[in-house]
Order: sequence, then C-alpha cells, then structure tokens
Amino acid sequence: MPSSRDRLLQHCTVKLVPANSSNWGTGFLVTPNHILTCAHVVAGYEVIPVWWRGQAWATARVEQSLPPPVDLALLQIAPTEGEQTPSVLLSETFNPFDRLYVYGYPDDFPDGGSVTIQCEGEVQEQGVTLIKAQAGQVRPGHSGSPALNWETGLVCGVVSVTRSRSTDLGGLLIPVSTVFSHFPDLQAQNQAAHPKDSLWLTLPLQSPAVSQPRSAVPPPQFSTYNPATFVGRTAETATLTACLQGSCRILAIAGMTGIGKTALAERVVANLMDAPLPISLSQGARDYNPVPLLPGEKGLGDEGNALPYYCFRLYETLSLAPDFANSGAALLRELGEEPTLADQQDPANLVEHILQRLHHQPCRLQIDSLERLLRGNEQEGWSEFCDPLWLDLLQKILAGTDCPSQLLLTSQYIPGDLDAVASRYPQFWHCEPLQGWTPDEQRTLFQNLGLTPTDTDWEILQRIGAFYDGHPLVLQVIAEEVRQRPFLGNIRQYWHHYEAEFTPTTPATATKLDRSRLFRRRVRQRVEQTLQRLPEPARQMLCASAVFRRPVPIEFWHAMLPDGDPQAAFDTLQDRHLVEYALPPNPSTHPPTPLLVRQHNLIRAVAYALLKAAPPIWEAAERQAAHLWLTEYQPAPDAPNLETVRGYLEAFEHFCRVEDWREAGKIAENRDVRDQLIFGGYSGFHKDVVRIAGRKSARSR
Repeated sequence: MPSSRDRLLQHCTVKLVPANSSNWGTGFLVTPNHILTCAHVVAGYEVIPVWWRGQAWATARVEQSLPPPVDLALLQIAPTEGEQTPSVLLSETFNPFDRLYVYGYPDDFPDGGSVTIQCEGEVQEQGVTLIKAQAGQVRPGHSGSPALNWETGLVCGVVSVTRSRSTDLGGLLIPVSTVFSHFPDLQAQNQAAHPKDSLWLTLPLQSPAVSQPRSAVPPPQFSTYNPATFVGRTAETATLTACLQGSCRILAIAGMTGIGKTALAERVVANLMDAPLPISLSQGARDYNPVPLLPGEKGLGDEGNALPYYCFRLYETLSLAPDFANSGAALLRELGEEPTLADQQDPANLVEHILQRLHHQPCRLQIDSLERLLRGNEQEGWSEFCDPLWLDLLQKILAGTDCPSQLLLTSQYIPGDLDAVASRYPQFWHCEPLQGWTPDEQRTLFQNLGLTPTDTDWEILQRIGAFYDGHPLVLQVIAEEVRQRPFLGNIRQYWHHYEAEFTPTTPATATKLDRSRLFRRRVRQRVEQTLQRLPEPARQMLCASAVFRRPVPIEFWHAMLPDGDPQAAFDTLQDRHLVEYALPPNPSTHPPTPLLVRQHNLIRAVAYALLKAAPPIWEAAERQAAHLWLTEYQPAPDAPNLETVRGYLEAFEHFCRVEDWREAGKIAENRDVRDQLIFGGYSGFHKDVVRIAGRKSARSR
C-alpha cells in the first residue's frame, strides 16, 4: 500500500500508448471506471491500450474528447471484476507559489518519472484559463499527467503542454475547474469514490527537500570550431572574449562568407565556458537560480560555471521566411519553447516572449548568417532587416535596464538600421569586422596542408594571399590545387600556369563599396574555377550534394552520383578539402555514430548555382535527396522527437523546392509526423508545415 500521497499519485497514473504509434501520453484514474487525459494524446483514436504498473492492463474507450484549446479527454475502462482500482481526489484549489508534484511517462523516463514545478498563477489562451508553472522540466510524454498540489494534498490540474522541452521553464496545465465545467457529472463521481477514510484524506504529505543539486550546464555543440585544427585569430579571440567578459550584450562579427566568422564565434564561446561571468551579468544569472544551492555548490554567475549556449543557424532552418512571425518562432523553438497562440496572432507578442526567455533563463545565443534576414544579396550587399521586428528585438536587448543573456551575431553585412541603433549603446554593443589571415597565419596554413615553400615560393604565396586578402577558405582551396596533379606541390609551376588569374583588375578610382563587391565576386569566381576543374564525376557529386543543407551520411553523397565510381569521386573531393566532416555533439559521452559530411557554405552556394544552371539535373537531385531522407535516414536511438522525423522534414523541404506540392502535402498529413511534432512540444512547427503545404498547393491549383 502506498505510504504517502506522492506514491499514491503514481499508483493512480497510467501510460496511454496508441496503437501503431511510437508516441505515448499519460492519463490518471479519476473514478474506478474513468481515466482523464489530454485530447491531443488520443487524437484520431477511438480506443487506447492502457499500461498500469509497468504492464499492459486494459483497453480504454474514448468517451468524450474536447480538442484544444480545451484539450481534455475522458476515457472509459472496465476493470477486471473484483479489482480495486485507485483514483485521485480532485480539487479546484490552487494559488500562486503553490508547489506542484507531477508524475507521468516522459520521453526521457518512459517507465515513469517525477517532476516538481511551481505555480505562477493563471493565464488566458484562446478564452481558456490555464495554470502557468515554472522551475521544472516538463517533457514530451507528460501530457495528461496529474499535478498534485503540495499545499492541499489534492490534484488541481492536468499537464497540457511544455513551455520548454530542454530546460526547467515548466509548462501549462488545465485546472480542475475547467475539467468539472466540461464534464459536470465527474465532480460527484469523483467525490463518491472517496469516503472519509480514503487514502487521499489520511496519508501524509512528504516534506519537500530544502535544496537539490543543480544540473550542470550542458557542453556546447559547435558546428565548425575544432580546437585541434583551429588556426590563428589570437588577437581577435582575446578582444572578443574580453568584450563578453565585460558589459557587452550583443557581439557582432561581420565579414564575407568563408572568412571564418562562425568558427571564431564558437572559439570565443569555448574560451568563456571555464571563465567567470562578468559582474554585469552574474547578478541576473543568480536571480535566475530556481533553487537554493548546497554548501560549496557553484551556481550561474560563480567562477567556474558558464551560461548555456544555443546556436540558431539560419541556413539550416526549414523553409524559413525572413518575416519575424516565422523566423522569430524558429528562434524561440531553438531556445526550447513553443510559440503561444498570442505569439502566432501578433508577432510583437513574440518579441516579448523571446525577451522574457532571454531574461529568465540566461544564455549565450549565437545567430549565424544574419544576412538571411536582411534585404539584398551577396553581390550587392544587404541594407536593412526585411522585418523591423528583428531590429526591435535587438534594440530592446540593448536598451533594457538589464539583460543576463548575451547574443553573438555573424553576418556578411551589418545593416545600416542596426548600426544606427546600436551606436547609441556603445557599452553594450561591439562589432568586429573580420579580415583575412595575416601572412604568419597564412604560412601556418600552407605548412599544415603539407606545402614546404622556399623563400621564392613564399613570395609567390604571399602575392596570392594578398590578391585574396588572406581569405582562409580560398587559400585552402588554392593550396589543395597546388598539392594535386599535375603540380604535386610545385608552387612555381602552379604560378606559371595561373599567374594571369592573380592580376588585379580593380580600377584605382573604385569606391570602397565597389572594391568590396569586386573582391566578393573574385572569391566566388576562384571557387567556381576550382569546381569546374574537378574531374567530371567529382564535380557532379559535389554539385548534386549541394542540395543537402545539413550534414548527411557519406552514403547519401555516393547515391547522388548515378554513374561512375562514387568512392573515387568522394575521395577526390576529400583530397581537395571540398568535404567537411561534422563534429559529433559530444565525443566523450556519445557512442560512435556514422560520419556525417557537408559542404562549406561558400562551396555549397557556388556548387548549387552550377547545379541549377541545368534545371532537369537539379530537379532530379532534389528528388533523389528527398528519396534518401525518406528511405535511408536513421535517427539515433536516443534522438529527440524532432530528429525522429528529420527525414520527413528534409524531404518536405526538397519537394517544396521543386514545387511538388502533392508529395509535400503527403508528408504534412502523415500521422507519424503529426504525432512526433505535437507530442514533442512542436505543435506550432507542425502547423507551419501544414500551412506551407496547403498554401502552396492551393496556389499551384
């Protein structure tokens, strides 16, 4: 028999596992014959298998289902004759600051897991009253879980949705008053199941612990920076690290594609992981600490601890439009929260939601490729934000009375509107224009790549380096050209053959902007020339694989070459450093995973342009990529919900590019996609997918 009410709550909780689905939810007995849960847990089903005490127990029938925004479902069961089934005692009472104990079946503890949260009070959404709770990690699978109010000892709510899948921001709960208003007979039935000697009225409440250990800040997951191969940037690293250890709230790194902005930003973050927080941020971080610290324990803001790190990679975001309603929602999801209905109805509300997230849960947020949110292009430059709400968000971060989070922006351009606003807050803003490598850094690169230049050779390499202003990626491409046949490392022979390509053509009277445009064009032309000189199978593979915007298994690249020897073609690309290997999330703790490969953004941009010059070949490549994502993608065993449907989402993107709205619509309507996104806390993301497919399909008709 349970010895306390939290144990009794566990005894009354069941796991609901819809047939032919990899998802599940939670429910709890409210009478001997009824289970209460959320409507989205049982959506599309009439009967649901019920697991109780770790084994299959019964089959429940959906008696009533009220879809969101109410999001409640009442299930009926028929227990075995003579079986004594427990049920919770419901109460409408809750108040701000009440402590709530939740038990359910989250995805990280599928056999049952507890979480404690704190009531913040009531909120309104779509005309429905909800309980807003914080300071606990509500996970996918918790939907439908009962919330035991520690102040009353009775169940006061039903967990509906998480506010953050990966942090302890809490969730939203449906109050028992709403349950009673929609199921009026349930109140009397629930009371009748609990006489005066009911365990819910006699069992004690355990005293909550005064303090608990804090989970460590997770290690950052970098996309580019590798300490074993990172070259140079010593001065820039020191300058930017000092900025973020000071009062800087927004740090921008500007420079053309391939110059090393992302790697430098990640290098600076790595530098800061073991450093103390700046004084200006440490108090805000301490204010965030949701629980008291144990003696000797370090919290956020103490020496030896660091802010969590997130990276919003705009070039990887699905079907991203630059308007804030879409891009801002994607950013919020990257931070672990789902946009609310109010956010969807008014993007200005979304700005405030992001600001609250950054204030209440301090972090370092890197936004890569900011130019994708700006008006313009790579040839002409970018002038201003497509949506002024992005400027509004950044200005409020700079102008706020305090901000315990820090932003790192990487962009090919800093738009004039942001520069004008940021100049008013010099103590909180720093922009670092990133140039190419110094001659010493270039020499290190050439030596690391296996070239051993003589003094005469070094003069040649210096001239080439000066012509490209020390552009790291271009110099790496040239070094590989020198090392390959027919030159085999002979620098003078290479110079004799291509000297004309390194002759300046920029007019002396050209303006600074004109020179910048000409230089960018020169860099792209150099990359294009390199790709055009590749053996035909290698060039075909590289161009066809440019359709992938994320790292993929090597086998995906092989499959993009229908004729010829794919391994030989891949080896050629690898030998010329036109292939990049994605870093594993955390090599020290994760089991070995298949190697994933990608292209540098500059290489990919040029290769994709070459591919699109032949429309039939381009369309075939997009369709082949969609096929691979649908048939060959294998998520990791412990992958979060979004990654389990990554194959569907990437295939959706490829079908959208070729405007095959019929196939895109099939994916949007797929039940597995719907279940994983909705149960995983990505209901808004699912709505975006459905909206894109539906809108485009309607246009095509």
